[in-house]
Amino acid sequence: MRLEWKELDVQVRKFGTALITVVALSIGCGGGGGAEGGAAGAGEGGQGATTVTVSSTEQRTARPLQAGRYRLVLSAPGCKSTTVAVTQENGDFRFEKKRPTFLTMFVSNLPNGTFFIEQTDPSCKQWSITMDRVTG
Repeated sequence: MRLEWKELDVQVRKFGTALITVVALSIGCGGGGGAEGGAAGAGEGGQGATTVTVSSTEQRTARPLQAGRYRLVLSAPGCKSTTVAVTQENGDFRFEKKRPTFLTMFVSNLPNGTFFIEQTDPSCKQWSITMDRVTG
């Protein structure tokens, strides 16, 4: 088993006299992989990728993904507001988080198919999203 650090985000906020520190940590296990801006790894049972990365610099394109549970990591430096959406091309499945508290979240019960993966808040101009399948 190989463990690798995927993302570490520390936010410190002051509310009155209280200081609150939030640490969001994502640790990935095992293989799979993929290149920036692309998809990799056709795994077991089905067609499509098990890892995909999309960014604000790309055209909106539906990406093929295999069914399963996915870890979604959003990177949006400097954005005060974000909305993450994963929408199946035929409209049968939709996952959406407005102003997510953490930059790492999980998308469960994703069916086999093609999906639009995007950050939809117009005030956030620079972002990237990586999705890795954690279970099939």
